[in-house]
Amino acid sequence: MTLHLEEWEMLCNECKGSDDDPSSKTFSTICPKCQGAGKVDWLENILGKNPHRHLKATFSLDDMAAYTIDDKILAEIAKDMANQIDKEILESMLTTVEQTNKILKLSKTIMYEMEGS
Repeated sequence: MTLHLEEWEMLCNECKGSDDDPSSKTFSTICPKCQGAGKVDWLENILGKNPHRHLKATFSLDDMAAYTIDDKILAEIAKDMANQIDKEILESMLTTVEQTNKILKLSKTIMYEMEGS
């Protein structure tokens, strides 16, 4: 990964720009100093980054095997995703219907004007 550094930025001296926590030996975690950005400005170099600016999550299948998710939670997530997809589809369909109605009204207006001429 090649980082683009602005003139006021520098590579994080903790992770050396790799964005991984060098002290973690078990699995990949984000660098606590740069919060996974791999770079800091001069103030962040002294104080560390605001943890809400850059978040990075990396999981492997081995990491996920250690966690179990309740079936009720999975069902709720699936239901929410399906509802969101349905909502997006319906909004798209409504937009199409509205555009079609505008075209029909315009067509009728043009036909009345042509008949009147």
